[in-house]
Amino acid sequence: MTSRELLESAMKLPEVSAEAASAYARLGEAMAAAVSARMLAHGDIQNMAGPNNLGMMLETHRGHARFMAALLSDFDPKVLVRTVPWVLDTYRAHGFQARYWVVQVEFWLVVLGEHLPGEAHMEIAPLYRWLRAHIQEFIDMSDRKLYGN
Repeated sequence: MTSRELLESAMKLPEVSAEAASAYARLGEAMAAAVSARMLAHGDIQNMAGPNNLGMMLETHRGHARFMAALLSDFDPKVLVRTVPWVLDTYRAHGFQARYWVVQVEFWLVVLGEHLPGEAHMEIAPLYRWLRAHIQEFIDMSDRKLYGN
């Protein structure tokens, strides 16, 4: 899938209400901490995050929550589709493995269900399901850039 096709797909995501975006922003730190706890407990975290990157990983989750809160409050699919490959390229250059992103998105989906009120969860989960459905395409884009595949 090309970035143009990803953009067209992202443009079809349902809008998130101001209330749902506000709930996400309010709970973002707690959700980031919950994702971090799950990632730290994962048996393969050292390999997925790379050597000496656990501190960077924790900050990544906090940054993710801040980015997503901003994106949800003023959704722009172009920003989403441009940012995800940049994040992958940047962190992979620091030693994060592609599998890290697959696992992380799964944990975000679980944590959203545990932390967000019902309606907010129903509005926001489609975006994360979209990320899960397309994470491999983003990884493939990153591979082509990093390894020329």
